Amino acid sequence: MPSAADVDFKHYLSTQAADFVADLTSILGKLNPAFPDLSLSERCERLTEFSANEPQAFQNLLSRVYDCYYQDDRVRSEIGVVTGAVFPQGNQIIPGDLALLDPVIENASRHGYRRNCR
Repeated sequence: MPSAADVDFKHYLSTQAADFVADLTSILGKLNPAFPDLSLSERCERLTEFSANEPQAFQNLLSRVYDCYYQDDRVRSEIGVVTGAVFPQGNQIIPGDLALLDPVIENASRHGYRRNCR
């Protein structure tokens, strides 16, 4: 399995989570600047304290880290999740079956530009 250090978190932030950068900066500011140099057990202890004191911020951080990690194709392959587009692996659409449009038509009032589709 690739380690968390093997996935490009900076690229993930810039392309998919730019709105989280300010929160991440705030979170990192709450950790001791020597945090990266601490032993693994000390880092775990500090993060456990942070999760107890700042549960929402910790959950937001954890969600972003998981999101980044499990989007990596190498990770997905290792855990048996198919990578790439899903249509080649299934999700067959029956030609001429317009039933897939039923939810769109039912919600036509929410989509003013589709009123003429009925």
